[in-house]
Amino acid sequence: MKFTKKELQKVVKGYNSTNAAKAAVPILAAIKLEQDANKRTATITDMETELFFTFEGGGEAELALIPGDAIKAAAKAIKATDELEITRADGDKVEIKYNGICKTIEIFDIEEYPAGIKPLDQGLEIKDAAFFDKLENCFNYSSRDETRYALQSVLLESDSLVSTDGRRLLRAETCKLKLGIKSNIIIPATARKALRCLDKKTIKYINAADIPGKIAIQFSDQELTVKFDGLNGAYPNYGQAIPSEKGMENFLVFGACDIDKLQAIANGLNRRELNSSHFNFRRRDDGRVSLASPHQEPGIDCPLDDAIYTLDDEIVLNIDFLIDSAKAGILKYKIKDPRTPLRGTSGDYMTVIMPLKKR
Repeated sequence: MKFTKKELQKVVKGYNSTNAAKAAVPILAAIKLEQDANKRTATITDMETELFFTFEGGGEAELALIPGDAIKAAAKAIKATDELEITRADGDKVEIKYNGICKTIEIFDIEEYPAGIKPLDQGLEIKDAAFFDKLENCFNYSSRDETRYALQSVLLESDSLVSTDGRRLLRAETCKLKLGIKSNIIIPATARKALRCLDKKTIKYINAADIPGKIAIQFSDQELTVKFDGLNGAYPNYGQAIPSEKGMENFLVFGACDIDKLQAIANGLNRRELNSSHFNFRRRDDGRVSLASPHQEPGIDCPLDDAIYTLDDEIVLNIDFLIDSAKAGILKYKIKDPRTPLRGTSGDYMTVIMPLKKR
């Protein structure tokens, strides 16, 4: 069987998006390559996330379980005009040929590969072209605490995506997806990198199935299928954290250049400083809005060019949260007072951000 450089690069990108190469079980570091009369396929799994590539064009039936490192080396070295050819050799070996070079490598016993590694049916078409951008934005809002599994994930409802880390929340409206699953569909953080491998330019599909003890979730495009288990259990009741717009008569608004300034400040801080620092927003006597962080060494005091803030009292916010909101297009927030949550909206997005206590 043969594979082009472009096909190999797609397979390697998928392989690198999983923990297969670091798996404690050596056979999981292999890539299953198969060919029939109509197609060629590549299967990758780390037992949490499974990827299935399907490429047009087949031939004589062949099957081999090849070490991932060998495929990665071939994908890097092969010329754009050449193909990787794989043929059986004696015993548990195959010959791989590319760039006029022939190498013999040992392969794994296919009988030892995990059983049941296969995709679900195609499922429903995702008609929202921005679905995966919304999913990525929601992951930006998820918790970075590895002990809080649910808050590291994204909740998929019938018409929206939701994420929260306990201090902020993002809800993105999307197309209706009636999958017939009674349980919550919670997309784990471990699937995030693999989902980035899907082609944004092609039609994509989603499916889910109740399997004893778990829910299998699957996304696919024309060449790649990504399958993983959703998290078991309930997602936090995020509706209780969304404030009513009643009484929210004040607002905080940023211009694009203001966000650039916030990003520049954030770039000068390490992650620990960014998470722990309090940034004070206040309206100056000249009407401009000023951002200050007196707790930093040296202190930061930066006027913002286009920002508007209508409260008399200053409000304390994490600028990293504001930067993530700006990626979703949210630049305007309604405020009741400096101690209650801010609510921002833009298009299909709605966010809630908790202010911090003054020090």
